[in-house]
Amino acid sequence: MPQVAPVEAALGVPPQQRTSGEIQVRGGALAVCAPFAPAARVLSGYGGSVVSPRAGWEWAPATGRHAMEHLQAEGATGAQGHEPTPEPLAAGRAAWPLALGADGVMGPLRPEGGQPQGQIRWRESKGGVLARLGQQRTRPGPLVPRLVPRRLVAVLGDLERRTPCLGLDALRQGSRGAPQGGWLSEGGRGLWRLCEEECSG
Repeated sequence: MPQVAPVEAALGVPPQQRTSGEIQVRGGALAVCAPFAPAARVLSGYGGSVVSPRAGWEWAPATGRHAMEHLQAEGATGAQGHEPTPEPLAAGRAAWPLALGADGVMGPLRPEGGQPQGQIRWRESKGGVLARLGQQRTRPGPLVPRLVPRRLVAVLGDLERRTPCLGLDALRQGSRGAPQGGWLSEGGRGLWRLCEEECSG
C-alpha cells in the first residue's frame, strides 16, 4: 500500500520525511481552488502515491509565505532601480497590445486565521488582470479574440498594497516594449491614478 506523502521538515515533520518541491507547489495550487481532501485525491492520482489532506493544509500557507518572501525581495530590488526581466514571448505575441484591468471587492473573513469561531469581519481585496490581446483563427475560418498569457494579481488590502504587485507583473509581461496598452476598470480615482502610474513610460 502506498505511503502518505509527508510535508518537509521545515513545516514541522521529522527530517527523514520528504516530498519534492514540484508536488508541494501543485498541492498548494490545488488547495487554493478546492477543499484539502479533494485536492489531495487529485494530487494522489497525479503523483502515483497517497497524499494526505493534512499535507495540503501545511503546504498551502508555506507556499504563500515563500511567494510573499519572493515578492518582497523583488519589490526591494525594484526600489533600487532593477526591473524584473520580461518573460519570453513568441514573436507574434510580442506584437500584440497589452491590456490591464483592476477592481476591488469586500469579502467576509474570520478575525482569527484558520479558526471557525468569531464574528465575521469584512476585508477589502484588490485584484488586477494582465493579458495580451491577440486573435486566433477558428476551424470554420473567422478570427476571434484571444487573451494570452493571462495573469491575475490579487492582494488582501488596499490599493497601495496591490500597486507594486501589478507593476512588477506588467514589467514581466513586457509592458515597456508593448506596441499598445489598454486599461479597463471602474471610475474610481485611485484606480485611474494607478493606470497613469503603470501605463506611463
